[in-house]
Amino acid sequence: MTKYVETDLTVDTVTLWWPYYERNFDKKGWKYKKRKREDRPDSFTKNIDNIHLIYLPNWNEFMVSFSASKLANGCNAFPYTNNQYELVKEKIEEVIQSTFGHPLNIENSYISRFDVNKNIEFPSIKDAKEFIGWAQNHPIIGKYIKTPYGDNGDYRRYKSGLVLKIYLKNEDPALPEEIRKILPPTVRIEAECRKDARRKMLGTDATGEILKYPAIWQHFYNETLEKFKLGGTILNFKDYKNAVQSILQFEYPSNRYSTITKKVNTLIKTSLGQNIKNHKEQVELINKVSNYNILPYAFSKAELIPDNTLLAHSVMSVEEQNFQEYNDFALDENLKIFRQCLNKRKKEAKCTNIYPKHTIVIYPSNIIIGKYFWVVPIDDSS
Repeated sequence: MTKYVETDLTVDTVTLWWPYYERNFDKKGWKYKKRKREDRPDSFTKNIDNIHLIYLPNWNEFMVSFSASKLANGCNAFPYTNNQYELVKEKIEEVIQSTFGHPLNIENSYISRFDVNKNIEFPSIKDAKEFIGWAQNHPIIGKYIKTPYGDNGDYRRYKSGLVLKIYLKNEDPALPEEIRKILPPTVRIEAECRKDARRKMLGTDATGEILKYPAIWQHFYNETLEKFKLGGTILNFKDYKNAVQSILQFEYPSNRYSTITKKVNTLIKTSLGQNIKNHKEQVELINKVSNYNILPYAFSKAELIPDNTLLAHSVMSVEEQNFQEYNDFALDENLKIFRQCLNKRKKEAKCTNIYPKHTIVIYPSNIIIGKYFWVVPIDDSS
């Protein structure tokens, strides 16, 4: 059983792929898509129970694309939690089994696309839209492309396939009306990777088991925000002005007070989304502020952001999660064996020395004995 790990992140769209060849592929019920470019393959697609199936016979690949939160909860407005992994895994593998007649396991798949998001709730739609405006006013810092995400958000992407979206979830056209009515004012910050970015951000061998481990989500999400210069602490305008003035006085000790004031004003104007003529200086100042763990943009209502940051909070590591899962499994198996022994002892009635308590010591084989162990007292009910 997957250990539940508390996190402020959730998973939306995921695409998995397997090396696959179907000798007797039945095209009935599949939609054929002819390749649009020479370097792309022909494909056959089918939708079953919110799972999008894609078969690429020329490349000997099979893919499934789905929203983890929608598959687990019926709507992606509600968060997917990692202890729903077995539920999502079962649904996907059942669809594959019914489609091809033989199984493909998630553990043997590879990640092609992965979306992680964080939801921030605001007291009112007005506050949420002020935050969206704040995000839209950010200048481009780096070699990414920045465009509006509809009328209610901000969309940034690198050519490598790394994407960041900041948008008002309440105005998502894909959201059912009945959910939209009950959803609190929510801004969604979504990190997405595919193509080359997938290998750089998640590694070449990331499998579908990534759905089990929030520590991997948190690392990927935070690293994405850092690449778009959205890490660090969010301050209001007054505190931001005081902080950057102290930083610049330290960074440029030979500058006159008037020069420092001009640089501070440049950063304040940047925060307000105003145009700056000297873009080179603007980027230099933003990078200086970022090095001190301060988000180089101020927000008039910074106190509305949990923990004054857009980053995800730290969670239990993959190693610790696996360690606890192992102990839970070992404990359960040992208790089963122990109860069987007690029941057998009762039936045979041959045991004359019954001790009031028994102790089981459980530890994984790769952990040094004596450093990590659980002692579990078991009452003898016989």
